[in-house]
Amino acid sequence: MTVAGSDIVATDPAAPGLHWALKQRFLTYIARLPDGRCSVTDGAELDAAGRFHFAPAAADGGTLRFRGDVRLAGHHGMLFLLVADPWLELDGDEGTVTVQTLGEDRSAERIPLATFAAPRTAATAAWEGVDLKLTPQGSQLFNAVYEPGEALDDFTFIPLL
Repeated sequence: MTVAGSDIVATDPAAPGLHWALKQRFLTYIARLPDGRCSVTDGAELDAAGRFHFAPAAADGGTLRFRGDVRLAGHHGMLFLLVADPWLELDGDEGTVTVQTLGEDRSAERIPLATFAAPRTAATAAWEGVDLKLTPQGSQLFNAVYEPGEALDDFTFIPLL
């Protein structure tokens, strides 16, 4: 897989923001394709642990916003996945990851990608999102290759100090 964009220098895995590989099995699949491609731009980078790092953007009540654009492609353009500007929408110890993507008419659309558990001990400390489950809309983003409820990789949130 060819990775293009701002990945020349790997980001510190302890840098503030959202660190998330999405679904490692899917990334491995893309990497094995002869024309598999990945780009990271607009605030997204790769971290030294091989995860995508999305830069902090803002916090609004129970929503943590990040910026960055990850695009994965293959099969001569037949496979294309855009995940941009993820938000963590928190409700107690649970939440939803929403992302900006392209709708069927190719216009920008925010969808709920996955639900997660977020057991935290302190609001200002780094914490992990665990038990991520793909939503029905997230399943459609992956062209229904993965069913709703399919597990996605855990993520780490590191706040600005």
